[in-house]
Amino acid sequence: MTHRTCSTKGLAIGNLLLLGALAAWLPQQGVAASGPEPGDPSSNAAVLDPLPASLDRLFPPQSATPVYRDQMAELGFAYSAIFDDLEERDLDEARHSFESFRDRYRQVAGLVPEWRSRMPEAVLRPLESALRSGDVARSRDALLALRGTCAGCHNANMTRVQQVFHWGDFRRIEAIDPVAGRSVPFSALKWAMQDSFVGVMTDARQQQRARAQQHFREFAARFDALRRTCAGCHGDEVPKYAGAAIGNRITQLGLLLQAEPIVAAQVDVLTRQIDSQSCFKCHLVHLPAAKARAEHR
Repeated sequence: MTHRTCSTKGLAIGNLLLLGALAAWLPQQGVAASGPEPGDPSSNAAVLDPLPASLDRLFPPQSATPVYRDQMAELGFAYSAIFDDLEERDLDEARHSFESFRDRYRQVAGLVPEWRSRMPEAVLRPLESALRSGDVARSRDALLALRGTCAGCHNANMTRVQQVFHWGDFRRIEAIDPVAGRSVPFSALKWAMQDSFVGVMTDARQQQRARAQQHFREFAARFDALRRTCAGCHGDEVPKYAGAAIGNRITQLGLLLQAEPIVAAQVDVLTRQIDSQSCFKCHLVHLPAAKARAEHR
């Protein structure tokens, strides 16, 4: 099918371009990913430092378990134990909990040498001193100050670590294109679905009823294939943006295309709803992770 764009047809659906955005991060075979066009605001965006290479050995597939995540969780539990002991005004246990936290803190700090400066030993000393003094209020304040050090690193890195190491790689996903009748990369299915969707709207506006219906059949079949592919990760828990409500709107769209003449305004309303409630919401969840995975080594 010839790739069609909405810009030459005067379509004013802002989110439409996002329909293929996920595929844009997943270069098709033989096509190199291109950078932003000149004048694109994204070309002026700050570039984040790459995640440390040492993280790779702390997560699957290089590690049998997500070592770094598990160690960070244990560190968080150790921190919370100090807080709990202080709330109970049990300074003896708070000191013991601090010792456990300090040992875990040092261990975690050594796992990623590139981030060693983000976990300085000096931030532990005010808390240790306060606990020795027996001053509960001062100890609580020092504990909260220590939380700020943790939060600074989390704010800068935690989301990207989760995206890179706790999501599947979309580039490895294959899907069945029911129109082409063969297995294709996930990105190819997304692009083909976009072509079908744009074809519906364009031909409906032009009163090309038979063509609009053909594009609709292709879009509906590809959307169903997409939903089945998504089940590979989501299982039986179908997200709302691919659930029954969206399926009903797609069915309604097919019914609108049976009218003669087609009421293009009604088609526009329904396609906007499908776009904003399905395509756009899916991209809000998945695009950041797909981008992070594509950029990580």
